[in-house]
Amino acid sequence: MRADAKLRREKIIVAACDMLRTMPESTVTLEGVAARAGVGIATLYRNFPTRSDLDVACGLRLLGILEKKIADVHTLLDEDPQTHWDRFVWSLLDYGVGPLVHAITFDHWHGNPELAAKREEAIAAFQTLLDKAALAGLVPADLTPLDFAAEVFVVTRPLDGKLVQHNPDVQRRMLGRLLTAWRRQS
Repeated sequence: MRADAKLRREKIIVAACDMLRTMPESTVTLEGVAARAGVGIATLYRNFPTRSDLDVACGLRLLGILEKKIADVHTLLDEDPQTHWDRFVWSLLDYGVGPLVHAITFDHWHGNPELAAKREEAIAAFQTLLDKAALAGLVPADLTPLDFAAEVFVVTRPLDGKLVQHNPDVQRRMLGRLLTAWRRQS
């Protein structure tokens, strides 16, 4: 693939991931992704013939980002578990983890061996992080990566604009309560 074509493809993936991180999924259209990436819709379809193809590309990118975040915090938990665990979880809210849940659901990774393998790697890495957090009393010992993802997604998914206007810090409050609840259950 030519360098300019690779750059356009990456711009599309970044635009889609950014939109999925910050907007309700139902409002993210392929036309909107193309516009944000600065490409025509035909260019988007040349790179990603289906929405599922784009979702897989986003899943691969976002799982890679998650694995890096996990690796970065893994050794820090030995120094100051609560501070670094909390920073890690808050960074997931600040980054926007909604698309990660979408990327690891069965319908997307099932037909894509690369995404399935990346998903399993991320889950294994996350399990080691959860094990460390459990030993430090920060999460229940039986919290699995998929349970973590589901719980965090529920409180951090992109919200409707009206709800955000009425209660702009609701996600931060809910995530703080989730961190507290996990500690109480450990």
